[in-house]
Amino acid sequence: AAAAGVSASGEPQHGDGDASARPEELREALAGLTGSIPTLQVVYKGASKLDARITETREMADVVSRRVREIDLARSRALQALARVTSIMDLRACLNGVSESMAAGNIEAAASFIHKYRQGEATARSALGPAPAASPRAESLGPAGPAGATHANSELRECEEKVHSAALESLERAIEARDDAAVLVACRIFAKLGQARQGVSRLLRFRCEQLRADVALEIDQTAAQHDSRASGMDGGADFGEDAGPERKTFLSLLIYLINQGAAMIQRTDAVVCRHISDDPELRQLVVTSLHDECDAIIARILRLFIDKKRMSERARVVSADLGRLAEAMAIGVSAVGTVGRSQSQVLEQLDMLLDSIALALQHTRTYDKFIITRYQEATADPAAKPAIKFEPDYVGVVHELAGHYAVLEEAYLSSALALAEREEVALDHISIGAVHGSLGPAEGVGGSLAQPQQAATKEVMMSSIAEDAFYVIDKCIDRAKATDHVASTCAVINTVVKKLEDHLAAALNKRVLAIRDDAGSLSAQGQERFDKLRQAAISQAQALSKGKTTQDTGTGEAQAVADVLKQPETTLNTLSQCILNVAKLRVSLEEHAELADDESGRLKLKNSVDGLLETVEVFRRTLGSGLDRLVSQAKPRLRAQMDSTLGAADVSFEVSEQEYAASCGGDADQFIWALLDLCETCIREGSEKLDLDNAGQIGLRVASFVAKGIEHAVVSKRFTQFGALLLDKQLRDVVRFFDGRYGLEARQRFRRLQQIVDLLNLDRVEDVHDVYTDSSSGLAPVEVKRVLAFRTDFRTEDIKRLKM
Repeated sequence: AAAAGVSASGEPQHGDGDASARPEELREALAGLTGSIPTLQVVYKGASKLDARITETREMADVVSRRVREIDLARSRALQALARVTSIMDLRACLNGVSESMAAGNIEAAASFIHKYRQGEATARSALGPAPAASPRAESLGPAGPAGATHANSELRECEEKVHSAALESLERAIEARDDAAVLVACRIFAKLGQARQGVSRLLRFRCEQLRADVALEIDQTAAQHDSRASGMDGGADFGEDAGPERKTFLSLLIYLINQGAAMIQRTDAVVCRHISDDPELRQLVVTSLHDECDAIIARILRLFIDKKRMSERARVVSADLGRLAEAMAIGVSAVGTVGRSQSQVLEQLDMLLDSIALALQHTRTYDKFIITRYQEATADPAAKPAIKFEPDYVGVVHELAGHYAVLEEAYLSSALALAEREEVALDHISIGAVHGSLGPAEGVGGSLAQPQQAATKEVMMSSIAEDAFYVIDKCIDRAKATDHVASTCAVINTVVKKLEDHLAAALNKRVLAIRDDAGSLSAQGQERFDKLRQAAISQAQALSKGKTTQDTGTGEAQAVADVLKQPETTLNTLSQCILNVAKLRVSLEEHAELADDESGRLKLKNSVDGLLETVEVFRRTLGSGLDRLVSQAKPRLRAQMDSTLGAADVSFEVSEQEYAASCGGDADQFIWALLDLCETCIREGSEKLDLDNAGQIGLRVASFVAKGIEHAVVSKRFTQFGALLLDKQLRDVVRFFDGRYGLEARQRFRRLQQIVDLLNLDRVEDVHDVYTDSSSGLAPVEVKRVLAFRTDFRTEDIKRLKM
């Protein structure tokens, strides 16, 4: 390497000095290592001794650990032996106690000994934990341990079988003797033997038999009494349904069963929790078993109720023809109970039957809610949705009863409405509302307005059908709501909607269509004629309230009442009251819908209630048509007045400043005075015998007609700037007249005409956007340009350049 010029490490050597210094360093390092050899030899000897001692210690630890394990095993075996000895002693004591108790006839005490031993054995086993691995010597003793323990366990099993057999015999004797205390003792014995479910099942079987036996006699007596009434002994099967505390009815029987069943469920659940076990499964078993039995008995009672009342046959007859109600209600009733019955008596019979059906449905719903609540309380999680199911027979018969109820309720509603229409009379009615005070023509033109009179009243005439029909409807709706049965309530609501639209609204619409332009109103016939008709109507109404019929009243009075009922004002007042009654009914039903138990029922009820919105619109359209026909009687006079003045060809609005000043310097405009005087007369004649709401509608319709008439005249004229000012003055007088009586709604009728006048009063065409923003006023952009063209001083080129 030195010859090659490369070091031992492979690096090139850089001179002879470095090569001579390297061996010297190696010799010095070797000398140092040689001097450390004695020290390293001493360390090596010490490490060898330490290794020997560690090995010796490990061997010693293994010996100690083996000794400890042997001691621990011996201790565990000793504890097991001690526990076995204790168990054998406890078992001997248990066997002795069982033998003594059985000899003394105390089965419950014997079961207590067994229960106590089983509890102690389970506690000891859990305290000892898993048994250690047995040694060969322990295994040689056999898995059962000492022979005495095996023999004692076999004796315990024999004792358990004896106690179980004795408990069964005792329970059977107690059930046979209907001894509640003895039955409870036997059930406690089963619980102590670890057979709580079997004991509860026996208890529930006893409770069901007890409930069945208690109700069976009541069912037989109720059916017998009903058959006795149906045979004609007291007039009929349906009359006197709730008369007398001694009379048994299916409704009272149903209430009795539900109360008994609910009390038994509560009592049995409390007994099981207190004396047997509070296991949720056992509590659910109590509710399920007893409610199954109650379902079966309720289904039997409802089936008897349906059959004895002949509901299926009656519903079939009225479904085929609603006019055969009397025939349907005569089914199952003796001839004694049907001779000479009037329509009112038939309806009374059906009314009582429907009350019973509604109450029966109501109590079944109450029973359902009670069962669901008890089941929720019995579960470990009360907030969980119950999975309980009712018996199919019970559910089926309840649905069948609800279907019969809906059919019979429709028949009752139709017949009652028809009866109300046949016995219709004219009634006095007090209309209440807030209206503005009456103004004379001079006041309207001069601009002075009377102050509103709050809570004004007005006596008018209307048909009794508005009261009688909704009395029947309210009764049917209240009965349907009382059932708490969503399907039944929806069916009745739909029936009410149909009857209101197809019968009541249709009948009133015929009277509205009979209003002719040449038919005089009540007010036009004079106050004396009105007072005469009103007195005749009151006399007939008093006669009907005393039980007489329309045939019993005088011919003259009957004809007078017929004349009052045919009058337009009577029909329109009746329609107004019907609208108010339907609105009240809808509010009541909406409040009831909010009380539904679940979202599904709430939605169904709201969908049915929404049908009343269309019913209200039907009545409103009919009322509007009648008001239009009544106002049409005054339209020819108003049109003639406007055509002869403002619409005349010789009336010009191309006036100068001097002509305008002359027209404004005197009294009120004669045209306006004459027009408003005629408006006042027409409104008074058309609304004097109308209620306050309809009277206001007459005034608004006259205002609309006047606004359209003035607009029709305006669009045929040409205007100077002062002519437009004159038209504006006249329009303000007209608007003030109607505004003083009917307020903002009357001003809205002149909105389009006011926009036209504002456009005509512009100083320049370019100012159009100061008074016109959009078509909300009723004028389209093209109409705006046409109106501006009426001004004589506006150039056509400027109008065409407008960007609307």
